[in-house]
Amino acid sequence: MSSMPQGAPEPRSAEVAVDRIERHVRLKTHGQVRNLTVKVRSGAVYLEGECRRYYMKQLATQAASEACAELDGRARLEVHNGIKVR
Repeated sequence: MSSMPQGAPEPRSAEVAVDRIERHVRLKTHGQVRNLTVKVRSGAVYLEGECRRYYMKQLATQAASEACAELDGRARLEVHNGIKVR
């Protein structure tokens, strides 16, 4: 059993996952998500930021899911999209 508090990010592997997911989301959305923030906590990915079209929000979710599937040795992470469409 881990002594890490609930909700705390996993160490190094989370940093690698965040970088990969963030790059993939930026690539697939052509940088149209402003103030993009990616967090990995408790087996889930959380996206935050802003975009002008709902379609870009959908692309961000899809891109994050694709990036998660490509991570070696990782179980499929659930994606929570908190990107605001404005």
